[in-house]
Amino acid sequence: MIAMLAFIALIPCLSQNPGIPVGTKLPPYSFLLSLGEQRGRSHCYVCESLEKPVVIFFVPAKDPKNNEKWVSPEVSQLAKFLDSELAKRTQLAAWMTFCYPHQEELDAPILRWADATGIRKLPVGTFEDQLGPPAFRLSGKADLFAVLAKDGKVEKVLTLKDPLDGKAFQSSLAAELDRIAPIPKAGPNSTTPPEPKPGKDSPKK
Repeated sequence: MIAMLAFIALIPCLSQNPGIPVGTKLPPYSFLLSLGEQRGRSHCYVCESLEKPVVIFFVPAKDPKNNEKWVSPEVSQLAKFLDSELAKRTQLAAWMTFCYPHQEELDAPILRWADATGIRKLPVGTFEDQLGPPAFRLSGKADLFAVLAKDGKVEKVLTLKDPLDGKAFQSSLAAELDRIAPIPKAGPNSTTPPEPKPGKDSPKK
């Protein structure tokens, strides 16, 4: 009887999904791109980025037909931040995946959102499942999950559950980027000898 009660008490723990563990090999997955060089195609960025530091944004999307603000301002700000970091951290690979059952319903809204947000470098697309790729085990409610990886293994998962924590989330993400993909230091500026100015020391022609 005691053993049975212990098993029943364990069931809720077994049903909880803690998310992909740190140290796990980054699982490959393909998704349909709305923004980026692979627009209109199903593409696996993980497959080409295993030797790079990686940041993946997963965003459980709301229905854009019934919600004008289907992307929160906080998520938009974080996407804009990551987009700007791609320009500074040349070794970084990053992309954003909306999780939504019907890609065709999200394609045009993504383009309008990206244009309004000012996204320039960040690839953005849709994985057709509200919970995202199963291997990532993105359980629970959240506005955004950020999966960080290096050398092909998961380093950390950051979760934005409260929109009010957007600034704190960005600060944490910035610190992690400095750790896994530091901004390259500029080398010494090459100098070229100045051309001689016309004057008494100039060679005569």
